[in-house]
Amino acid sequence: MASSSAADEVNLEQLAEMVSYDLATLQDLVETFLGDTPLLIAAMQTGYEQHNQAELVRNAHTLKSSSRLFQMEQFARQCQALEGAAHAQDWPLVATLLQQLGQDYQAIAAALTLKLTQLMA
Repeated sequence: MASSSAADEVNLEQLAEMVSYDLATLQDLVETFLGDTPLLIAAMQTGYEQHNQAELVRNAHTLKSSSRLFQMEQFARQCQALEGAAHAQDWPLVATLLQQLGQDYQAIAAALTLKLTQLMA
């Protein structure tokens, strides 16, 4: 299932190394991702409902970039596919990809929260 494999990608070790194991910085990065992602997905949903290609592309691109910071390549590829579907104005595909992105985000958020808790312990 895509959800479990997207969540399976969650690994904070490389990011922790990038911030020299500064757990406060790591926590800030994770909390920012967890706070911003639902807003980006909601903005993409609004963009879809209004058939606003620019809104969809901008927010998918932003989420793709932040996903790569966390080495979540599958999730980043989903964002890239959504970006491409928006460019092509393939609204049925956009709807399908948005739904999958939302589901995968829920699994990723749970995995990120768990891994952050484990690192902070």
